[in-house]
Amino acid sequence: MKDPLLELNKLLTALPKSCLVYVMGGLALDGTCGSISRKHDDADLICWRKDVGIVQEAVRNIGYEIEVNTFPDEPNLPYRFETTDEDHMVSFNIIDEAPNDSFVMSFYHFPKQVFQKKLLGPISVSLDGIGFSAVSHELLDKLNKNAGKYLNDLKERDPDLYNRLGYKIDNYNHDRKLLDQLAKK
Repeated sequence: MKDPLLELNKLLTALPKSCLVYVMGGLALDGTCGSISRKHDDADLICWRKDVGIVQEAVRNIGYEIEVNTFPDEPNLPYRFETTDEDHMVSFNIIDEAPNDSFVMSFYHFPKQVFQKKLLGPISVSLDGIGFSAVSHELLDKLNKNAGKYLNDLKERDPDLYNRLGYKIDNYNHDRKLLDQLAKK
């Protein structure tokens, strides 16, 4: 299995400096904390819709094919793309400008969430000597709380699926603890 941090470094090297991407998820949280706290299977990122073509070309240039995700009711509007390898090593949520200095980000289970741009950061962080722009821990906290609500709903609605998601739930709980520690600082 490839190391997501090294793949992230390859991608950032392949991108033009004018194309800002933000790391979110576990790597961003670990970057904010300053050390790797758990195994990461992938790199979760964000890019602006205007940069999607540039980012997709860079992903292809480092050796990946891409799968684009759209909502069933909006088949012409991608909200996410990811590599087609088994682990989906690199994934991007696409963000759009919104009024009042905000942006919109969608996930399959949480369409069209609006956040203040100041939550993006970017915050410059480094892990194992690899520097990148991460979203703020405040945005990570909001995203984590949304995921927690989804998992709690899923536990009631579909206990079998909830139990099959054990690894993701463990990651969620681990990240929740780190976010709580950051909030206390």
